[in-house]
Amino acid sequence: MAYTVPTNFQTRLSDDEPTDLTASTTGAAGTSNELSRADHRHGLPAGYLFAANETPTGTINGTTGSDGNAAFTLAQTPATGSLQLFMTGVLQLLDTDYTLVGATITYVAPKIPITGNDWHRAWYRY
Repeated sequence: MAYTVPTNFQTRLSDDEPTDLTASTTGAAGTSNELSRADHRHGLPAGYLFAANETPTGTINGTTGSDGNAAFTLAQTPATGSLQLFMTGVLQLLDTDYTLVGATITYVAPKIPITGNDWHRAWYRY
């Protein structure tokens, strides 16, 4: 699916005034969207980046959920506590369904992705 992300736009994080954001598309085949805050009026430091709808890199080749490739890599290292990882639309739980070391996600059996059945996406700050 092709899409276009504007290079500059405004959104309201509260009712008081708009906040300028900068957006860009990155990653292989446009698999990631990033937003950068222009100020910190709403509790985020200036320049904080977000990855949205990113597909972690790695081969999905499992057949049972307990075999195959368990390790996948994100484009950036997520800020502590910010990763929201979904497999086939279901939120995965850190240290229950997967572990995270740096930018590497390792699924825990029986949550290893299955070929032709599972897909995964990540949202996080970095």
